[in-house]
Amino acid sequence: MSDNRTINKLQSHYAFSYLSLKDGDYKQAIRGFNYSLKNNIEVEKSVIGLICAYSCLGKYQKAIVIFENHKHLLILNKSYRHILIHDLSFLLFKDQSALHKLRDGYFSSFLLGLSMKRTLDKYELDKSNVLAIIFLSYWYIVTGRRPDSADKILKTCLFFPTLDKDFRWKLLRRMSITNKELLNDTQIASKFSSIPKSIDSPEYVNQLILSSLFSKDLLSAQERIIQGKDLDQTFSNEVMWNYVKTTVELDAIDETTIFFARALLNIGWIDSYVSTAISFGYKSKSPYSAKKDIEKLQLFGL
Repeated sequence: MSDNRTINKLQSHYAFSYLSLKDGDYKQAIRGFNYSLKNNIEVEKSVIGLICAYSCLGKYQKAIVIFENHKHLLILNKSYRHILIHDLSFLLFKDQSALHKLRDGYFSSFLLGLSMKRTLDKYELDKSNVLAIIFLSYWYIVTGRRPDSADKILKTCLFFPTLDKDFRWKLLRRMSITNKELLNDTQIASKFSSIPKSIDSPEYVNQLILSSLFSKDLLSAQERIIQGKDLDQTFSNEVMWNYVKTTVELDAIDETTIFFARALLNIGWIDSYVSTAISFGYKSKSPYSAKKDIEKLQLFGL
């Protein structure tokens, strides 16, 4: 019984350390994660916590050393690798104060540049060094600076499956300044788990919704449309028509289908999919007056 109590106490200690990390008390988090490691509790997660805490303090080389010393625990286990990528990118995006502070003065900015040069060297020695990839991408997002040979590094980061969505968007936005085609890449769009809160491009919101519709992922499309409405998003004709088409084909017509179909009908976009949606709304006594819409359809023999 006493052994169980000890284990529970140590696990609670880890949980407190993680809360300290999320609250921005990085020094307390470091003390807690070191204690958990010493007592062999939540070893992999404690290593991830240490890496994140040192990174948020701007101690990037210290974080890389910890990563290299425990790489066997994280990289070979895909689950922990994904947790590391998500937590690190999320926390770095959430709190950029350390990086801003490091680039404020000439001397500290010079040291930051040297640190990133060392980070690039680490990457060149080991292309699987996810910390080096994230740090160099983060540096680029915040400062606009990057090594001349960084294109491959930035693209690798952009495609990490569990990269924080806001981090991914800011990296994509920065990269698209010199390569606008990236914004039309459906593979990149498919990597977003949801619409980033930091997004400032209505066009890309439509792109994200289309990527879900083109892959027939209706649930994802519906979630993104709801998020878009919360952002006062204006949906493109292409989004509305593809949503109508997808829901009609999947026999999943809903109020959004009917709303989009009516919007398309009002601008003269009429076809069998729009007709099916309007007729469905009329027959199911959807809460709007469809009489004029039906009369429009009849004019076109639909």
